[in-house]
Amino acid sequence: MFIGIVADDLTGAADVVAPFTRIGLTACVGLCLDADALESVGDWDVLSLNTELRDRMALKPTLISAVTRRATRRLKEHTPELYFKKIDSTLRGYLRAELDGMMRELHGRIALICPAFPENGRTVEQGIVFVHGVQLSMDNMPSGRVRTAFEMAEEFAASEIGLDTIRAGSQALAAACDRLIAAGKKFLFCDAVTPEDLNTLAELVMGQKSVYLAVGSAGFTRAIAARMSWPAKRSVPDWNENVFSSGRILVLVGSRHDNSRHQVERLTEITGFPPIHFGQAICADLSARLAQAFMDRHERGDRVFVLVETEGASDRALEVRLTQLFSALPPEWSMRGRDSPFDGYVVTGGFTGLHLCRALEGLRLEVVGESEPGIVRGLLTRQQESRSVPMILKAGGFGDASALTRCLSLE
Repeated sequence: MFIGIVADDLTGAADVVAPFTRIGLTACVGLCLDADALESVGDWDVLSLNTELRDRMALKPTLISAVTRRATRRLKEHTPELYFKKIDSTLRGYLRAELDGMMRELHGRIALICPAFPENGRTVEQGIVFVHGVQLSMDNMPSGRVRTAFEMAEEFAASEIGLDTIRAGSQALAAACDRLIAAGKKFLFCDAVTPEDLNTLAELVMGQKSVYLAVGSAGFTRAIAARMSWPAKRSVPDWNENVFSSGRILVLVGSRHDNSRHQVERLTEITGFPPIHFGQAICADLSARLAQAFMDRHERGDRVFVLVETEGASDRALEVRLTQLFSALPPEWSMRGRDSPFDGYVVTGGFTGLHLCRALEGLRLEVVGESEPGIVRGLLTRQQESRSVPMILKAGGFGDASALTRCLSLE
């Protein structure tokens, strides 16, 4: 069985496949949609493709839909038995245009939509997202209502399914969905407050894989993976804990979420290594000074280097800044050499992670598991037969204040 997933950013593409590794399946994140980068797709049980759409500003719906359709066609070449559309658990991104694009390629599918991720405090009740019990509120969507985020508040083809129906059991849920589909509904927005609620939705999807397109966060794929019991075809690579507990590690934080800020503060408190900040003002002179700070810390024995992007870079600006910084490092620290200058990387923020992977000439990311829900362990496959680079990826809003220090075995 091959599982195909479309995601809109790197951390999401990684955390949505991680649950499948718990049952021994192999999982890969495609960093782009190019054929060369996906040439070994047949070697994986689960493939998640990153469309890179999340942090792109003011894109036209036609372009968003076209990119998502291209990703879906890439997956269709390998005939997945199960399709999944990854969305953000707090409803960021181009939700409607991406879903429309994927459904145009999967003719006749019914979208079963639930962004809940209870293990990370994201729940859906009466069609509204709550984060740790507080109703989600965004500038363009103060209600936190899922249908509104998908621009379907008045859509005839959309309907909501509440907790009462879901908790009546899988058979009652299937019957309710059948009635809605017969009435012309194509988008079913579902509540879920507990992992058990998601388990019921997963049972429906797994029982009718050719009918539904499951749409949700990693909470949904955790439930789907729990419904699978067949033996894996290949073993998942071992993870070397010593890399992050004793090696030279770059912690790169691009997310501006409050959680990320608190995590950097806690990491600084524990290690005594203050972060290096960089932003739009970066230039050749500043790059050289930052590079010298790296070297000075290395000479004094520091093993954790924290780099924080302070201004919320968009589009290609972050890639340019990272390239400027890394180009100022001495040759033995070259990001493009056969060996990486660091033993491992911890990255917060999908856009940041993507551009770090590009700076490292990464082709694809093999996901090997999770250290905790939403914090993903992976091995970056690089060009020119370089060794794989171990990485830990985390979405900005995930984890408590000690999440980064636990990644480094400091707490």
